[in-house]
Amino acid sequence: SLAREIATDNLVAIKEVDMEMIVKLQKERHILREKNLLDSMFGKHANMINILGSFKVSFIWFFIISNF
Repeated sequence: SLAREIATDNLVAIKEVDMEMIVKLQKERHILREKNLLDSMFGKHANMINILGSFKVSFIWFFIISNF
């Protein structure tokens, strides 16, 4: 999904991850690795996407991603 960041009016992507499906497929480690990698790379490379934040609602985990 796409949304606009209120503070900057920039477009951001919202990645939705169904944690029930991830657990069922035993891929928890992969999602956590992706989040940790994006967190550690924030602002360090011009060609890399940045994770602006993440939050969980029920069994859905949302990643807010930007390329700025």
